[in-house]
Amino acid sequence: MDTSDVTLDLEGLRDTVRSRAEFLNLHGNLLFSRGPRRFTNSVLVHDKLTEDLSRFILENEIGLRRAAGRLYALDPCLQMTGWPEYAPYRIKTGHDIGGRENVFLAFPYAVGANAHSYQQLFGLELVEFTEQIHFRIIVPSVRRVFSNHREIIHELARLPIATSIYLYGVFHELAHYMGRWSLAEQKRANNFNYLTASELAADEISFYVLQELRPVLLRQLLMRLFWYLPKGSPAFDSDVAVSYYFLNELWGQNILTQKEDSLHLHLDKLCARNAKPPDFEKIQEAFFGGAIINNDTCALAQQLCLTTSDVPRELV
Repeated sequence: MDTSDVTLDLEGLRDTVRSRAEFLNLHGNLLFSRGPRRFTNSVLVHDKLTEDLSRFILENEIGLRRAAGRLYALDPCLQMTGWPEYAPYRIKTGHDIGGRENVFLAFPYAVGANAHSYQQLFGLELVEFTEQIHFRIIVPSVRRVFSNHREIIHELARLPIATSIYLYGVFHELAHYMGRWSLAEQKRANNFNYLTASELAADEISFYVLQELRPVLLRQLLMRLFWYLPKGSPAFDSDVAVSYYFLNELWGQNILTQKEDSLHLHLDKLCARNAKPPDFEKIQEAFFGGAIINNDTCALAQQLCLTTSDVPRELV
């Protein structure tokens, strides 16, 4: 069968996500954040338990109104009045979705179109892929790299992994439509530096908005160090470039220090950093005139990759 002309019913898909129907069918050609456009034939199941628990935790630890206020303070043009149409899903059939490289799908980007605001955005968080990354890659890497690995793993375990994944995804995708690097800027969104700055800003905004939820922020940082950083060159891959930026930040602020043959990640210092509003001028300088890589950063990246060389890099 020639699948080159198979396209999705975008409005029908949006209605399915909006209604949180139990099952969602993906049958068509999709553009993922990593890799080429792929033909996808999968059935997904809405993870209602994860979504309900995530909303409960956010409301009790921060409050949706308070989180929305933090977003508004960073960008008054963003009017978040309710929960976004972004939901967690698990795979019933079609487990090769996205080549097992992608942990989410954002629409309308996935069909080759741009959203002009976050209200037009809807998406799917493929939570079981990131769960697998956590147990298969991140936990073994943490044990090999950090002198305080027990402290880090204990901190991660304070929230269910799927909940951390989903809460972070909600606010990261929202943040992509804020401020000077909004992906609503269609003409610039394909520029590598612009896209990389948008990715970094979305991380920084999410860290700030969700600052009370330490396991959420820690898990995403470790995703940067152990899932994205080894994937290629920071000159050609935005996720890798952002990972190098954070590695440089952690080292420069003594959040990450050398302890004999291991590294030590100071969690209190990390949380103090994330409690400050993002420094957008620093992001501007890094990707539009500065450099994110120096000898220390390269040496650290090499140390991380060598120390974790026996850890699996692919999902099953």
